[in-house]
Amino acid sequence: MVDIKPKIKTTEGNLIFDFLTARMPERFAHYEVRTVPRVATILDSRFKKDGFLSQSNSDQATKALENELYNTLPKTQHDTPTPPNPEPEKKKFTFLQQKVAVKSKSTRTDAIIALRQYLEAPNSPENVEPLEFYKICPDSMEALKSIAKRYFCVPAFSTASETIFSKAGQVISERRSSLKPKIVNMLIFLNKNSFLYDLN
Repeated sequence: MVDIKPKIKTTEGNLIFDFLTARMPERFAHYEVRTVPRVATILDSRFKKDGFLSQSNSDQATKALENELYNTLPKTQHDTPTPPNPEPEKKKFTFLQQKVAVKSKSTRTDAIIALRQYLEAPNSPENVEPLEFYKICPDSMEALKSIAKRYFCVPAFSTASETIFSKAGQVISERRSSLKPKIVNMLIFLNKNSFLYDLN
């Protein structure tokens, strides 16, 4: 729409443009506060955190994805390894080696690291499909891939063409089975556009 603005020459065109630019934020801003669109947006490698109008919504999406990663990563119990047996020859940094050996991994830490690696990688080009990106992503992003499979789905809703099919089922019945296709089309057209005219 920004690219089209300089090409508009008529007053009516400018009025339509102004109306649409005012209505679009009202119409679509609420999607940013819903969890599913938030996570789906941040999982899209073209957008990541840059796909949000509001910084707070971007931060909330990051937290939601971190929690998803935490719940998706395997919760393996890391047994605390025993420190290595001291060798006859005394080394200078044995205390450090013992601390590293005892250090246990945390699933929360793994989730934060995986998320940071994903977000710090460059965004994908505009023409890269999100599902194609996850098909060829490295094995280290396996958890993100499984989350993307859950969130990149087609939402179920009633489209205009679907409601027209429903209306056709109401117009054509057993008692009106001999209607010609042209008449059926005209009846459906009149029915769907009845709000444009007043017969009273």
